[in-house]
Amino acid sequence: ALKRGGIIWHLATDTASFESVLVGPTAATTLFRQCATFATDDSANNIWVDDALDPTEADILSGVYYVYTGHGSQLATKSWWP
Repeated sequence: ALKRGGIIWHLATDTASFESVLVGPTAATTLFRQCATFATDDSANNIWVDDALDPTEADILSGVYYVYTGHGSQLATKSWWP
C-alpha cells in the first residue's frame, strides 16, 4: 500500500512503516501468489518478485462499502474517497 501512492499511501502511512516495505516481499508472494513479477534482461534470467495490492485490499483500506440501490439485488459501490 505504501508503494501504491495517492490516498492508499496516505492511509497506509498510519499503520505501516517504510522499513517494513524495504525488507522485501512477504510470504503472500509465494503462498498466495499475490505478487508482481518482473523478468530481467541479464544472462541469468532472474525474476524479481514483489508484493501486489489486490483491488479488494485497496477497497478495504479506502473504506469502500456496498449499499442496495432499491432495484432488486443491485448494489452500488460507495467510498469516502474518490
